[in-house]
Amino acid sequence: MNTFKIIFFLMAALVVTGIDAQNDEKLTQDVEVIRAYTPTISDAFKLSELPLIKDSVTIESKFQYAIETKQLPTDFQIDPIKPATMLGEPLSRLYNSYAKIGFGNYVTPMAELYINNLRSKKYTWNAFLKHQSSFGTIKNEDQKKVYAGYVDDFVSLSGKKFIDKKTLYCNIDYRDNTTFFYGYNAQDTNITTPPTAKGDLKKQQFMLANALMGIKTNYTDKSHLNYDIFANYYYFQDFYKNMENHASLTANLSKYYNKELLGLDFSTHFNQKSFTDSTNALIKLNPWVSRVTDLWEVRIGLSAMIDIYWKEKFHFYPDVYLQYAVYKKLIIPYFGLKGYVEQNTYRNTGFENYFIAPGLDMINTNHRKVIYGGIKGTITSNTFYNVKAMYTELQNAGFYVNDTTMYNAQRLQNKFLVTTSNAQLVTIFGEASVRASEKLHFRLKGNYNHYIEIKNEDKAWHIPEYQGSVGASYNLQNKIYVSADVFVIGERYAKTYDFTQLVDGKRPVVAKKLNMVVDANIGVEYRYNKAFSLFLNFNNIANQKYYRWNNYQMQGFNFMGGLTYSF
Repeated sequence: MNTFKIIFFLMAALVVTGIDAQNDEKLTQDVEVIRAYTPTISDAFKLSELPLIKDSVTIESKFQYAIETKQLPTDFQIDPIKPATMLGEPLSRLYNSYAKIGFGNYVTPMAELYINNLRSKKYTWNAFLKHQSSFGTIKNEDQKKVYAGYVDDFVSLSGKKFIDKKTLYCNIDYRDNTTFFYGYNAQDTNITTPPTAKGDLKKQQFMLANALMGIKTNYTDKSHLNYDIFANYYYFQDFYKNMENHASLTANLSKYYNKELLGLDFSTHFNQKSFTDSTNALIKLNPWVSRVTDLWEVRIGLSAMIDIYWKEKFHFYPDVYLQYAVYKKLIIPYFGLKGYVEQNTYRNTGFENYFIAPGLDMINTNHRKVIYGGIKGTITSNTFYNVKAMYTELQNAGFYVNDTTMYNAQRLQNKFLVTTSNAQLVTIFGEASVRASEKLHFRLKGNYNHYIEIKNEDKAWHIPEYQGSVGASYNLQNKIYVSADVFVIGERYAKTYDFTQLVDGKRPVVAKKLNMVVDANIGVEYRYNKAFSLFLNFNNIANQKYYRWNNYQMQGFNFMGGLTYSF
C-alpha cells in the first residue's frame, strides 16, 4: 500500500508539474525516490463463449450421376510355377535273413534261421527253420541220474500272392520231435533197477507233415461277397509206425444286406488212424447274422454239427454274442452262448503230452453248453483289459492218467492214457496289457478252473486249479532289451494206486498231489547295431524241481547264451 501511495503522489506531482511547466517553464521540483520501481501486471480473464452463427436459410444439395462401364484391355501373363517336390523319409533298410545261434547248460544247442522276401506289392514269402535239443541228465526223487534229452526240429514255408482284391496263400510245415520215456515211480520199492541210461530208455518220435492252401477276398465295400476258403491236410506218425491222416475243408462266407452282415461258416474234418478201425469225422454248418454299430454288436446264429465216431451223432447249438459299449471303449460288457464238438486227434494229444502211450485213441469231446460273459475295454491307446467268466457242460472230457500196466515186471508208470468223464466246469479268465511308454511294457494273464462235478473221476487229473503269468520288458536306448516273466502253475493231482491193498477186487485210487510251480525267467539282449546282437536267457531261476506230468521231473535252473545276425 505504501508503494502504491508513493507512485500515486509521484504521478500527481508530474501532472501538476507538467501543467505548471507550460505556464512557467522555470518552475522546477526535485523528487527523491527512496525505493526501486517494481512493475506488476494484473490477471487476464478469457472469454469462454464461442461465436454462434444462426442461419435461417437451408439449402438442400442434389447430385445426379451415372457410371459408364468400359472394358480396359489387359495383357497379363502368368508364369507357370514348378510343383514342389515332396521328399519323404527314406525307407528303413530291410534284411531278408535272420539267424540265431545259442548254447546252454544240459548240453543244449539251439539254432534258428528266418528268410523272407523284401518289400513287394505282389507277393510275400518266408521260410523258418529251427533246431533245439538237449543231452543232459536230471536227478530224480530217488537221487538217481536219468537221461532226459530231447530233439525238436521245425521247418515252415509260407507265401501269399496278391491279385486285385484277392489273396492266395499256402503254408507247408514239417516237425520232428524226439523224446525218451525217462520217468518212473520213484516211490515204488518194487522197481529195483529202473532204466536211466539213454540206450536203455524207450524212445518216442513224432513226425508231422502239414500242407494248407486257400484263397480269401479283401473287399472293404458292402456290395461284394467276402470269403475265406482253404483246405488242409497233414500226415502224422510216431516211432512205432502208428499213423494218422487228416483232411479238412473250411469255407467262411459273409456279405452285407442293408446294415446287417449275413454269414455262413462250413467245415468238414476227416480223420483216419492206422491203429483203429473207427471213423472220426466232423461236419459243421453255421449260418449267422450280425450287426455292428458304434455302441452295439449283436450276432445270432445256429450251429449244426455231425459227429461221426463209430456212429453218427447230430448236435445243434445256439450261436449268440452281444456286447454294448457303456462308456466309449473304456467299459464294454459282453455275453455269449454257444456249443461245439472238439475233435481229439492223435496229433493234438501227442504234442500236448509227449509221453502218451503209443497209438492212443480218444473220443471227441462235446461242449454241450458254453455260457460266458465279461467286461473288456481300452483305458488308453496303450492299455487293454479283459475279464471273463465261463460255464461249460462237458461230455467225454479227457484227463491224462498214468498207465499202470506192467512193463518188464516193473510198474514204471512212465506212459499216459486218457480217461473220459462228463463234467461241469467254471472258468474265470483275466488278462491285461499296459504299455507305459515306448520303452516299458507290462502284461498279465491268468485263469482259474473249478470243476463243479466230475461223474466218473475223483479229480480233474493233471489240470491245475489256477495258472497265470506276469511279465515286463524294457528297452534301454535301443541297445539293451530286458525281459522278465514269472509263470505260476497251481496244484495238480495225479491218479495213482495203492498196490499194497485190494478193495472189492480193485486197487484203491490215491490222489497224488503235485506241488505248485513258480518258474521265473529273465532275458537280456544287447544290440550292437541293427544287424548284430548278443543275448543271454536264464530260466527257472529258483531251480525248482517241478513236475509237469507225474513222474517226469523237468529241468532245473538252465541258461542259454548266443548271438543273432541279420543279413
